[in-house]
Amino acid sequence: MMARPKPRSRPWDDLTDNVKHAVWSAMDCRNRARAWLEMTDRDRRMIERADALAAVKARGMAPGICGPMMGCAPARGRLIPFMPVFVLRDAKGEEQQIEAGHVGRHAARVGDVWDRMEDQARRSGGGFLFDPAQVEAGRDYAALVQRINSSGMSGSSMEVVSGRGGGSGGTVSEAVAHDVARLRGLRARIGPGLALEIRRVRPSVRGKRRALHHLDLVDMVCLGGKSVVEVLQRCGWPKKGDSVKALRAELCLCLDRMSGAAPRYRSDHKMQKRD
Repeated sequence: MMARPKPRSRPWDDLTDNVKHAVWSAMDCRNRARAWLEMTDRDRRMIERADALAAVKARGMAPGICGPMMGCAPARGRLIPFMPVFVLRDAKGEEQQIEAGHVGRHAARVGDVWDRMEDQARRSGGGFLFDPAQVEAGRDYAALVQRINSSGMSGSSMEVVSGRGGGSGGTVSEAVAHDVARLRGLRARIGPGLALEIRRVRPSVRGKRRALHHLDLVDMVCLGGKSVVEVLQRCGWPKKGDSVKALRAELCLCLDRMSGAAPRYRSDHKMQKRD
């Protein structure tokens, strides 16, 4: 008896997974729909995993204007490109800004909560309500805390370093002690006041709302990366325009005190439920 001929495989089945995903990515919507129906379950799972991996890699890529030398790193988050500049004086004594990017390329920094709040304000059609000095104060506070935490010294170690047993000049311990003293000064400027205040009422009337101190507000935004709306909801307060505006004004006051500037914002809403 003659053996039955072996069925011929389709061209698609002879391709590797990488080539299959490349062909899939080059298809238009109509061809993708037809190819998806003809795929096996294994190929569909492979396409879904490859698409998810490509999306992760795309989020980790630096903007094109930064050049090809900046590698892919999805864990670092969104990158904000900027052109580094330095200032020189010309023969007439006037200051000139000179672009310092390598072969005209931009540098980049990791985006933070201030960039996210600015994007949210832009999408909602409003303006970004924090000025550059306030944003710089918040970023400087976050960098200072991160530098202290990464030094490996905390608690009693900081007390010893910043106290009488300082050490010789120029040591790492003295640099950490200087940072600790500066952090204490910033927290003293923030003060112990309340940003979210509630009346003394029964818990059943108060609900899930809780009070929030100024220092906790600054830490949640600058260190925790939470927007003003997220802080408000975290404390159990409803997302209302007046509440968001009042809490944002309190944050502006804290940032002004941290930067040493005169207060420019004043909250006229005490964040209390009025009868």
